[in-house]
Amino acid sequence: NQPYSAKVGVAAVVVNRVKSKEFPNTISAVINQKISGYYQFTPVENGWINRAASQEAKNAAYEALKGSDPSKGALFYFDDSSKNKWLWSKPVTAWIGNMVFVY
Repeated sequence: NQPYSAKVGVAAVVVNRVKSKEFPNTISAVINQKISGYYQFTPVENGWINRAASQEAKNAAYEALKGSDPSKGALFYFDDSSKNKWLWSKPVTAWIGNMVFVY
């Protein structure tokens, strides 16, 4: 339910993590990574990752793979209703719809 550019931003976070030395170096490993027992992406935790992707979601992923990055280099993203102090303490790189992107 977020703007298309937020979806591209989420996909870009995955690509940014693959490029970062701090995270695994494949898309699959990044998406499925657990840190301190926590999945990094909610759809992996709740099983939604196994649902068919919409054409819009596929287009957003392809756009990020081709280099588009509305997250401006973010390594994390979260909904702006989050109470997670650690996430809010990180530098905000972009805010698109309800999605906050941080480095």
